Amino acid sequence: MGDGRQDEVVQQAGRLDILVNNAGRMVEAKVDETGLDEWRRTMALNLDAPFLLIRRAMPHLRRSRGAIVNIGSIEGLASNPGHAAYCASKAGLHGLTRAVAVDGGPDGVRCNGVAPGWIDTDLNINFVAALPEEARGRLGAIHPLGRTGRVEEVAAMVAWIASDEAAFVTGQFANYGERVSKDLLQFFNRLNESARSQAEHHLVANRTNPAGGICCSGGIVGF
Repeated sequence: MGDGRQDEVVQQAGRLDILVNNAGRMVEAKVDETGLDEWRRTMALNLDAPFLLIRRAMPHLRRSRGAIVNIGSIEGLASNPGHAAYCASKAGLHGLTRAVAVDGGPDGVRCNGVAPGWIDTDLNINFVAALPEEARGRLGAIHPLGRTGRVEEVAAMVAWIASDEAAFVTGQFANYGERVSKDLLQFFNRLNESARSQAEHHLVANRTNPAGGICCSGGIVGF
């Protein structure tokens, strides 16, 4: 979402209160298999875009004493196999979140993030469908609540962090499924090669969209 969209929101609503950076892509490749172009494209969408949107939004958010919510990942804290570029980009986004919180605090601008675990998005549903039945059963068990998360649950956390109820919260990440990274690594390592290949096929198929990866939309809200 470019500068023009932010200007449009401000023109229509008269102000900008909340910026949610939710766009992202993931490439399935180990570090020595990751091409420079794929690395740069991942960084461009996962890290450069939030930086540019935040930079553009700051004057508006200072006036409204608004809030920024960045969608990070548990892989910004740890790593799963074959996610070198994705993990690096999300770790960078976590660092950017804390830096913006420090810089924006004196002006009343808050910046926080949400680091989801395994969420039932369209992409993940396809991935899970390709797994053996036994593996599907173990996937929920790697989370403390014994199940995967729902999109609306993440949205509810984003709404709360951006609201006045969280007016004293800044520079923080809400982690969904705190133990997921270690357990998810063990989960993947237990998959046999055939099952892993079937699952990866669904991820590879999603690289064919125009953005070249797994993508979701970002959002700007004016009240």
